[in-house]
Amino acid sequence: PERGETVMQPDYDLFVYQEESRTYWFNGQSLESEADFMLIGLVIGLAIYNSVILDVHFPLCLYKKLLGQNVGMKDLEVMQPEIARSLKKLLEWKGPGSVSDVFCFDFTIDQGSTFGEVKTFELKPGGASIPVTEENRREYVDLYVDFLLNESIRTQFNAFKRGFLLLADGPVLRLFRPQELEVLVCGTPHLDFKALEGNAKYEGNYQADSKVVQWLWTVVNEMSLEDKRKFLKFFTGSDRAPIGGLGRLTTIVQRAGPDSDRLPTAHTCFNTLLLPEYGSRGKLRTLLHTAIQNAAGFGLE
Repeated sequence: PERGETVMQPDYDLFVYQEESRTYWFNGQSLESEADFMLIGLVIGLAIYNSVILDVHFPLCLYKKLLGQNVGMKDLEVMQPEIARSLKKLLEWKGPGSVSDVFCFDFTIDQGSTFGEVKTFELKPGGASIPVTEENRREYVDLYVDFLLNESIRTQFNAFKRGFLLLADGPVLRLFRPQELEVLVCGTPHLDFKALEGNAKYEGNYQADSKVVQWLWTVVNEMSLEDKRKFLKFFTGSDRAPIGGLGRLTTIVQRAGPDSDRLPTAHTCFNTLLLPEYGSRGKLRTLLHTAIQNAAGFGLE
């Protein structure tokens, strides 16, 4: 899972991180070769073929595009809501002032490059000299959305799709909805921690009714959804459930010595949580919280 997350980092120049939706999207200004994007697509297809869950966070519109479905404003609202709101404001503007006077837009779009430079692209031939008005603003918005979701990343996405379809293509693929394809790649977003608890195993003299074990699950169930995801990431290496839910995970809670000030640790490859026998629930809560907030440092891949 860590490697899947690492290749998504902007430092690799393949994808850009979208803070609002916490997803990664293709870097249309990437200097990397089509072969690199094809390889990433191949890895995603291979993961589906082998029923391996990956810790990758793409917007749903990626899976729609892989299935040959059209994408548009509704997808942009999910992926980049601030931009979508701005475009809708433009469409709904009724004054005071005209669209051209208030917004001062033309048929171009600015995008940052790999080296921090801003590049300007025309949304249609001669776009730099065509002002956006009440009459053509719908065309402008349609072209703007299409540029972000399709045109600007066409080369990168097509290479990615070629790699993906090498292993994942076939009649069965057409039966999936985008949401189902997303679940195949990165697991279900629904997290049933009662199911996780119910399927957990215990080692090192811990039992399901051990006081520390009961404290652990009480603390976990009291967590916010965000912290639950962090706990799952710390424990298993991914903040998503596999197909079938958390009850399908085989997890182990192992005693890691007597009461101490040591933080819990984890062997994510084996879904094993190493938990000292803390003297109080409050102490367990504090140290577990510290550990999951720094999961990359304390989880042992």
